[in-house]
Amino acid sequence: MYSNSAVEQPLRELRLMLRPRAFVFRNRARLNQLLALIRQAYLRVDNVADYATDIRAYLDLHHGHPVRTYRQAYDARTNEAGNTLLASLWSAEAQISMRDARQRRQLAKSIQQG
Repeated sequence: MYSNSAVEQPLRELRLMLRPRAFVFRNRARLNQLLALIRQAYLRVDNVADYATDIRAYLDLHHGHPVRTYRQAYDARTNEAGNTLLASLWSAEAQISMRDARQRRQLAKSIQQG
C-alpha cells in the first residue's frame, strides 16, 4: 500500500502561508531561500539566535556588507545566449510564446496607427 498523507499536511500548510503572497514570488533564488527557511521551521531546526550569530559572522567577515551587489538579488534578464527573458519562473516555451505574442501585438498596433 502507498500513501502520500505524510506529505499532504505540510504542503497544505505551505499553501496557506504562501497563497496570499503568491503573486509576488517572481525571483527564483529568493523563493528557493524562502522555501529552505520554511522547511527548517517545519522541521523545527531553526533558531533565531543561530541565525543572528551566522549573519553577524558573515557580515564581520565581509566588513559589514554582503558580497553581492543589490542587482545580483534579481533574476537574470538574459540567458547564456543573450536572449532576453520575460520572467525566470516561466518555462522557456512559455517565455517564447509570450515574447512572440507581445511582438505580434506591437506589430498590429503599429499597422493600425498607419
